[in-house]
Amino acid sequence: MVFISINITGLDEIISNLERMRSESPNIIHDILQHGSDFMANQMRANAHVVTGRMKGSINNHVAGNEGVVEVPVPYAQIENKRVGSKPGFGPHDFADRALSATAQILPSIIMSALQRWTSL
Repeated sequence: MVFISINITGLDEIISNLERMRSESPNIIHDILQHGSDFMANQMRANAHVVTGRMKGSINNHVAGNEGVVEVPVPYAQIENKRVGSKPGFGPHDFADRALSATAQILPSIIMSALQRWTSL
């Protein structure tokens, strides 16, 4: 004699979604890293102190494994970033610090957007 009977349904869909998430997670992570490094590179370009344009033009970004990489391959980039103040017509000196701060603020939104794109697939 059965006194309690419980049927659990919907597990096939949940398991399927979890399997898909596992297989898609590298793509989601890459998407987040790419968008985050794109944002930071664009912020750095927007705030770069420009005299010749060499530093601003050298800013690039890419994804390497599980890292979003933003590079400024000119020897004086660190010096320019550490200088204080701003010169009218040339922009601020702390371009990388400003970009890092803006990226840290926007990154949760970038992550949420990527997850929402994934769940709508």
